Amino acid sequence: YMNEIDKKNINNYGGHIKNFYQIPFFRKNLLKQNYRGLSQELQNTLSKFDKKIIFAPSMASTIHFKPTSVENIERAIEEFNKIILHDKKILIIIKEKKGELENINQKLKKLIFNSKNFYTIRSFKPKLLEYNQFEEIIPNCDLLVTLTSTSTTVLQSLDSNIPFICLNDNHPFSFYKKYSNCEVRLKYFKEAVYYWLKLENNDLQNLLNKIKEDLNICNENGLNSAASVLDELLKKNKDFFNERN
Repeated sequence: YMNEIDKKNINNYGGHIKNFYQIPFFRKNLLKQNYRGLSQELQNTLSKFDKKIIFAPSMASTIHFKPTSVENIERAIEEFNKIILHDKKILIIIKEKKGELENINQKLKKLIFNSKNFYTIRSFKPKLLEYNQFEEIIPNCDLLVTLTSTSTTVLQSLDSNIPFICLNDNHPFSFYKKYSNCEVRLKYFKEAVYYWLKLENNDLQNLLNKIKEDLNICNENGLNSAASVLDELLKKNKDFFNERN
């Protein structure tokens, strides 16, 4: 488990777990097959703006139940548009994962595909993208916005030292609510965006350090830690396994 919050949610309705082992965040330095970094077009676009926000919309469906909805994605885009109308030096990067923009209305599609302040990365199978993977975009941004507090993108953002906002207009707040402007309702979204974009570097770093400490996000790679734990357990129980074989 990563932290105490994580631990409390493991196997709540299952059997007894004898031992728990804590490891840091484990989605570090993920290697992608056939990955070629940021596209030249995106690099050129990034250089033209003072502030960059990456929006990672969650999967939504018009048929199946999902934690968020097409309407939530549309409302978020409408709020982003209000922000860029006020400040033309802000870039909104919309990064699809599995076709999250497919069902939004045509008016908003026309907006995001034609506005200079929106940069949209379409994707239906992210592993097939040669350029512009989320892991490489996020260090070049100033803020992440997501629609669900359970998204791993939040942890990846923190790992890259980038603040985040969970735009939550439908569900009870998660533990992220205890951190200033990290989880907000739609009516407070614009205020939260400017809070993070205008925060002084020292104050920003202090806040991020606090959240990362609570969540156990550090320089160490959790997968390496997990491998070390397993290796030690195998060594301690070597005689037991030899007897069984």
